[in-house]
Amino acid sequence: MEWFIELLQMRQDKIDTQGMSIPSKSGTYTKREIPPMPVRHRTIFTPEERRELKDIVNEALDERWNEHEDVGDKMP
Repeated sequence: MEWFIELLQMRQDKIDTQGMSIPSKSGTYTKREIPPMPVRHRTIFTPEERRELKDIVNEALDERWNEHEDVGDKMP
């Protein structure tokens, strides 16, 4: 508790965020291996729905491209 009182009595212009942990007399810090977090792959659409959506988008893009070519042919 004395270290805390000394800390309060000191005038600091900046806060030392690196040293904010409580001092410890025991050296129990051990570096251990932390396994990667398991991530479950979740999808909204089934493979069949994905193919259907891809076909719909491609069809819309083809129609837009064809309209774009028709407008380009009519220009003088």
